[in-house]
Amino acid sequence: MVGRFFLLVLLAAGLISTALETKALEITAARCGSPLQRVELARVVDGDTLLLAGGERLRVIGIDTPELASERAPRQLFSRRAKAAAQAFFDGGANIGLRRGGQPNDRYGRSLAHVYRADGQSLAQYLLARGLAVHIVVPPNSDHWQCLAAAEVAARNGGLGLWGSLTPLKAAQLTAGDSGFALVQGRVNSVSRGGNSYWLALGNLAVQIKDRDLRNFASADIMALKGKTVLLRGWIIDRSDSRSVSNRGFKPLLMQLRHRAMLQILAVEAPP
Repeated sequence: MVGRFFLLVLLAAGLISTALETKALEITAARCGSPLQRVELARVVDGDTLLLAGGERLRVIGIDTPELASERAPRQLFSRRAKAAAQAFFDGGANIGLRRGGQPNDRYGRSLAHVYRADGQSLAQYLLARGLAVHIVVPPNSDHWQCLAAAEVAARNGGLGLWGSLTPLKAAQLTAGDSGFALVQGRVNSVSRGGNSYWLALGNLAVQIKDRDLRNFASADIMALKGKTVLLRGWIIDRSDSRSVSNRGFKPLLMQLRHRAMLQILAVEAPP
C-alpha cells in the first residue's frame, strides 16, 4: 500500500478535464487480459481491495492506490476518489471476474487476482487510466504488465488524477519517515555485488536486485546503471534500527526491485 508518496499530491479543483480523460481512455482501449473465474462481489473496501461474498478478501494485481484513513495514518489524497471510482466501475453489479495470480496470496493473507467486471473490462486498467492508481509489478504476478503500464503512461502524459502535481521523493533526502510505497528519483552513485544480489546506492537508499529476479530485467546491464539518473517505484524499508546494518556501514533504507517496470532510466539530471 502507499506511504508518504501520496501525501505529496496536491488536490486541485478541476484538475481533470474531460478532453484529457477521453484521450487517455482511447489510448488504453485494449483489454488487459480476461477472466477465468466468476465470483460475487460483496463490497469495495478501497481502490485496490475487495471483499467477496463468503468473506474472501482480495487484493487487485498490478496497482497500488492511496490509503483511506486508519488508526495508524490519516486519509491520503485521492483515496476516496479511487474507492468511488472502483465502486462506479462495478456500478452495483455483484458478478465479477477473476484471473488469479501465480502467487495466490500476499503476506497479509489476501487473495491476489486480476479483477474484471461482467463486460470483461479490467479494474486495474480503469483506475490507472484515470490517474487514481500507480502501476506496480510483483513477480510472479506479472501478466499483462505492458498493457497496464500503457494505461498509466497515458494518465501521466495527460496529468490526470494524482499525476497532476506529483513530485517523486529525492533519493538524497530520504529519511525513515519515507517508509512505505514511494516513487524515488536520484542518481545511481555505485553498483556492486554482494551475496546473491546487485546493490545500487542512491543517497541513503540501498536498492537490491536479486540474481533470481534478473530474468525480469531482460538483457539489462545492471552494472551500466552507475551514474544514471533513475526513477524507482517500490516499498522503502527502514532498517536504521538494525545493529548489523549500522555496524557494517550499510544504507539505512532499503528498496527491493524485482521487475524492470519498477525502474526507469531518465534523460534529465537529478541531484545525487
